Amino acid sequence: MKLPLGKFFEYVVGRLKEHTLIALESVGLLEETVQKFEEASLEELNKLFENITQAEKKGDEVKRAFMSSLNTGHLHPEYREDFLRVTLVLDEIPGLARAIAKKMLIFKHVGISVPQEVKDVLVEIARLSKNCIESLLHIVENFPQEPSKVIEYSNQAERLEEKVDELRLHALESLFKYCKENFGVHCVALHVVIDDAETITDKCEDIADIYRLILVSR
Repeated sequence: MKLPLGKFFEYVVGRLKEHTLIALESVGLLEETVQKFEEASLEELNKLFENITQAEKKGDEVKRAFMSSLNTGHLHPEYREDFLRVTLVLDEIPGLARAIAKKMLIFKHVGISVPQEVKDVLVEIARLSKNCIESLLHIVENFPQEPSKVIEYSNQAERLEEKVDELRLHALESLFKYCKENFGVHCVALHVVIDDAETITDKCEDIADIYRLILVSR
C-alpha cells in the first residue's frame, strides 16, 4: 500500500510536527527545572511548572483537533490508526514532564534535597530526552519523502533510549548508595522521579517505531 500523499496527508504531518514541537518545549522546560533546582527560588520553579502546564494544555488542544480531523478526513483506516497512536503517545510526554516538574516543586517546597550525583544524572537524562524528541522532529520533517533519513533518526531515537536506560540504573545505584547512609523521604520520592524521567525516552522510541513501521510495512 502506498502512502496517501495529498493535501489532507500534508495537514496530518503538519499537525504531528506541531504536536512534536510542544513535546519538545515541555521537555526543554523540564531540563531547565532539573538544572536550576538547587539555586532557583520556589517562585522560579513554579513559573517553569506553569509553563510546562501551558504546554500540556496546548498539546491537549492539538490532540483533540487532530483526532477530530482524522474522523472526517479521507485516510485509510490503517494510517488513521497509526497516526492516532503517534498523537496519543506524544500527548503523554508533556504529562510526564509536568508530573516530574511538580514533584521537583514539592521537593523544593518541603525541603527535600537531591543528592548531587543523582541530580547530575537526572540532568543528563533530561538532555538526552530532549535530543530524542529532536530526533522525532527530524523524522516528521522528512516523513515520508526521505525514508532513509526517517530510518536514520528512528535508529538514533532507539540509541538514545538505550543510553537513558543505562543512566536510570546509574541514578538508582547512586541513590541507593546515598540512602544507605542517609535514609529519608527522598529515597522513596526520587526513585519515582528517576523512573518517570526514563519513561519519556520510552515514549519517544515508541513513536519512532511507529513511523519506522509505517515505512517498512505499509
